[in-house]
Amino acid sequence: MSYLSTPIISLLLMLFLAPYSIAGPQEIIKVYTYHDKPPYIIYDTDITDIQAGIYHELVDTLNKNNDVQKYELIYMPRVRLELLLQKGKLQGVIIGVNPLWFGDKDKQRYLWSEPFMEDKDIFLMNAENQLNFKGIASLTGLTIAMERGSYYKGVTELINESKLELSPTNSSRQNLDMLAHQRADVTIMSQLTANYFFNQDYQRSSFKIIPQPHDIFQRSILIPKSMARVIAPINKTISKLNKKNDWLIQFDNWISAI
Repeated sequence: MSYLSTPIISLLLMLFLAPYSIAGPQEIIKVYTYHDKPPYIIYDTDITDIQAGIYHELVDTLNKNNDVQKYELIYMPRVRLELLLQKGKLQGVIIGVNPLWFGDKDKQRYLWSEPFMEDKDIFLMNAENQLNFKGIASLTGLTIAMERGSYYKGVTELINESKLELSPTNSSRQNLDMLAHQRADVTIMSQLTANYFFNQDYQRSSFKIIPQPHDIFQRSILIPKSMARVIAPINKTISKLNKKNDWLIQFDNWISAI
């Protein structure tokens, strides 16, 4: 009976283990969002960690479909994100955004993933408000509750022209509270966020939704050109999800019409 020498055994072990040592640890990809609101992100009871939501579900799916990179969802205010983008120092991607919001209509400044969902911004009023809305100009002379740092085409311009009074808030919940207590005439938020609150703490009958939406748009992931390596795996996962009509089924209560 012949035996392998120790040097040969060592060589075989090195060849066998090489692929595992070369692979190394997963690369951490930070996925930023400035949408600090449900159902996009939902915090745990201590309001410290993101534990659920549409963005959380997408990031979780990205991780399940990628052994090389690990994606981590992080909240960061838009002002900070834009500052890092402008300086070319953003080490991560931004989820749930649209090229128009970043002055990149032709998609030349940044890379963009395939859209992963369609969304809609709507106007809401107190149920007793009798405004006859015929377009954004109808808001002239009114007070709007709107989150600090927000930009809504046409609305922000009216505010800057002093034709619409801004009552700044810190959250969509505060916007609804302002309407409920008649401290503002109108607010604006995504239909999904309104649905979430109507299914949680707020009576739908206390509010009136203007039939004409402010905007209908698609949400994608913004990818700095310095991180071009992640666009292929991200698009691969999004393509799979888009073929599955039920990937957002757990959020159906918020996506359904109100």
